[in-house]
Amino acid sequence: MSSCQDLVIDADIMRAASTSEAPLASNAKKALDAIRDGKHRMVWCGPLIAEYKKHESRYSATWRANMISRRLHRYWDYSEDAALRQTLVDAQPEDARSQEVAVLKDAHLLEAAGATGGRIISKDAAARNLFRRACPHLGSYKKILWGDLTGLPEEVIAWVREGCSEKNEFRICPITQKKH
Repeated sequence: MSSCQDLVIDADIMRAASTSEAPLASNAKKALDAIRDGKHRMVWCGPLIAEYKKHESRYSATWRANMISRRLHRYWDYSEDAALRQTLVDAQPEDARSQEVAVLKDAHLLEAAGATGGRIISKDAAARNLFRRACPHLGSYKKILWGDLTGLPEEVIAWVREGCSEKNEFRICPITQKKH
């Protein structure tokens, strides 16, 4: 079995996961089950706890309680990174207030991942794409891995089951190969 990782789980996964056969619900549930079964740890911080309590499904609440009882969680004492937040805002087009609001709303995902295992599980490709606009200026945050269930969910679930290893296609800022 591969090594366990600290994973930041976006609230959108916690909201979607259920026993429903609908693809979004089913894939979110499979991702949470793969996290638990792989003995990965969920990262806790103030903003994530608040989002979970506000938005999580019944299935996710039970899953979260199970993770806590198994001690498969890691609390991170939340600390806002003002430089990161400014970089994210500066990377958005001028007069794109809604995009600035969106990156600031989800910046805690990058902050938590950057301070812990460097891995995020989400189903928010739009947020990831907004963050990617800042890639040239993200510093150490460039290395964060983002498993996005909206594109190819089975690949993300398999990635979690296999230990969330370093894979370029999961990087928030993929390394581009230079042509010779």
